[in-house]
Amino acid sequence: MQESLGLTMAEVLQLPELKGIELVAGRNGLDRIVTDVSVLEVPFGFRRWLRGNELLLSTLHAQDDPLRSQVQLVEELDAAGVAGFALHPGLYGVRPYEPALARADELAFPFLLLPEHFPYARVIHAVLSEMLNRQAQTLRRSEEVLRALLDRVRNGATAQSLISDLVDLLERPIALLTRRGLPLAAAWPSGQADLLAQLLAPGEGRPGVDLVPPHLRSSTHEHGYMVDTPLEYDGLRLTQTSVIIQAFGQVLGFLVTWDHPRPVEGWERLALRHAATALALAELRGNSDAAGTTRAYEELLELLARRDPANVDLASRRAVHLGIDLRQPRFVLVIEPDRWPRGTFGRLSLGAEPWSQRLLNTLRTLLWDQQGEAMAITRGDHIVALLRVPDTVASSDSDRWAFDTSEALRARLLEYGFHVTIGLSGACSGARQLMRGIEEAEQAAWVGTRLLGPGATYASEHLWFYNTLVQARRHGYMDPGWRRLIRTLAAEDEKYGGQLLRTLDVFLDCQQSFADAARRLYVHPNTVRYRVDKVREILGPRTLEDPTLRVALHLAIKAARLFGGLKDVEPDGQAAWLDAGNAGDSSSGDSSSGTA
Repeated sequence: MQESLGLTMAEVLQLPELKGIELVAGRNGLDRIVTDVSVLEVPFGFRRWLRGNELLLSTLHAQDDPLRSQVQLVEELDAAGVAGFALHPGLYGVRPYEPALARADELAFPFLLLPEHFPYARVIHAVLSEMLNRQAQTLRRSEEVLRALLDRVRNGATAQSLISDLVDLLERPIALLTRRGLPLAAAWPSGQADLLAQLLAPGEGRPGVDLVPPHLRSSTHEHGYMVDTPLEYDGLRLTQTSVIIQAFGQVLGFLVTWDHPRPVEGWERLALRHAATALALAELRGNSDAAGTTRAYEELLELLARRDPANVDLASRRAVHLGIDLRQPRFVLVIEPDRWPRGTFGRLSLGAEPWSQRLLNTLRTLLWDQQGEAMAITRGDHIVALLRVPDTVASSDSDRWAFDTSEALRARLLEYGFHVTIGLSGACSGARQLMRGIEEAEQAAWVGTRLLGPGATYASEHLWFYNTLVQARRHGYMDPGWRRLIRTLAAEDEKYGGQLLRTLDVFLDCQQSFADAARRLYVHPNTVRYRVDKVREILGPRTLEDPTLRVALHLAIKAARLFGGLKDVEPDGQAAWLDAGNAGDSSSGDSSSGTA
């Protein structure tokens, strides 16, 4: 039900100009609201003109039987939502009919008797004048609230501060809820904390209460729509007043209060609507400011991603202007999509928004929720983001924290349908280190994917040796001995369908365990034993027993994986080395049966 700025029937009877009017029935209905005064002088069909909440005046002269018709009249007026009925004796001295009064008492429908000398105009003038005076006061007070809140919005007030200001003005508990009904901000006058403590933070063993009326979830209402709903929780009976906060057709949340410690008055209802408008403006302004901040973050991160030493000072100055302390340790994340989902053509979604942009927006939201900072940009086929280390994390624990946080972030992205690989740099402090960190993270993602497969988080420090190989090859000073070391084996490998080098790689990954290597390769252990024996025949019987030569051979195979040169044939598209570091049986003398 929408709110009214009218008078209760009790207040009507207390007006000085209406002294002498007698309440003859329906005393329990004096809380009915009067918003208009009208005259009823037609015998039938009058319900088409009734809007509800009227105080009707009549002499009943138009009725065939002014007495007996009163019972049916009371029932019809009550059903139409009329606030009350006032009988004027008129020329014929019509009096209230006792059965009608009894029915009015049953329905809690106020039945009044006007003095014979009372003209209708006196009643109409008194009620409407009082209503207009009150409405003028209500509008004035509510506009004062609106001006105060809009000033606060212009000065950059947050939602919590606006709620606190509104509580100071209305002196009643108020909460701001999200679209899902979760409390976003709340405040209460001194001494009234128990109410919100029960409603917003139920204790252990008590279920939370759903504060959003069901029909507000399932229906579309305009901004400022207000509804009163009964609320009973843990022995507490209240009436909740809810106001929808909306902008551009999208529900942003709900502003709610309760009839505690007193009913919500008319001017307070308007003030709540004004507050909903102020909160919507604050949200829109916040989105606008956030968009500007996001663009500034992007420009700073793009400057760092160029990795130009000449930009170090410029990047540092921009960070200071944005209030960002680059000296605080941060980790660089490089996020690469493993595959594009169905329903996409290249990188463009069949919908209105590119799939890559949805990934970027989702990542920014997750980063913002976690650290209050969302620095992320798209660079080619991947995303570069910064992860700030909280002050509560010790420097000795920062690497583990960054890895665990990155894995949790990857898991959250997977929940949204994004399959990604993450490359993680070491801790970086300052613009110069962040520039190097971006290269570290990109390299970690590339190396990890080629060696171990997609769908994981790869820390640069875990791949330091392979990163060294990449740098050496990139700068042209990598010793070509790795190719000479496996040249003979690679030539013979073609005769065995490209299986010898791959089997040897997995066998060494599994610490020379035939059983574990067989599980990785999806073959029988004797097959692995047969292939390893062939390797010994080609390279010499002591090759795998010499620790130095064995390590050199293993790393040469890894280099071939990184830079090409090996045929990569995997069963069923599986990466055989995906989790080779988790080998269980490390013995080299596994017993097995069967033939190769």
